[in-house]
Amino acid sequence: MMDISSVRDYSLIECQIVNHQHYGLTVHTIVGNIPGYIDKSAISDEDFTQRVHWPPKGERLTCVVLGQASGGRLRLSSRPRDIELAKSVADVAIALTAWRLVRDDEEGAGGLAKFWQSLDVVAVLRWALCRPAHSVDHVRATEIVASAPAVVKTRLRIADLYPGNGAP
Repeated sequence: MMDISSVRDYSLIECQIVNHQHYGLTVHTIVGNIPGYIDKSAISDEDFTQRVHWPPKGERLTCVVLGQASGGRLRLSSRPRDIELAKSVADVAIALTAWRLVRDDEEGAGGLAKFWQSLDVVAVLRWALCRPAHSVDHVRATEIVASAPAVVKTRLRIADLYPGNGAP
């Protein structure tokens, strides 16, 4: 039987919506019946999703584990961009760490050349470009894509045409 201590951050997990609260959705995992919640800001890719557009009680969702909250509950995201990233990279924590290094390297210390070679470059850039337009991730990804090698731009276009696996 699965318990909260066996759930890894950034893993994908199936949940069922138990209720709507003022702060978001309460859920239980399908396996292990572990309680969790999805903050209203993590329900969809939109900055704000009106409560009338939240998925209904009883619906099953695939979620990404963001961590553990007090009281033994999982903090989760059901944003499509987060789900896609978790499905597309071998290790979300490593991919996001590499992204943050490049994103925050305004002086061009050389991390970008290594980033272009990463197997995760397309998935991470797609995730960042799906972030809100005013976010630092989106703004920096837009700048980085403008100077991307042609092969990365091509892979991004193919990934846009064939979401989910990046190839026909």
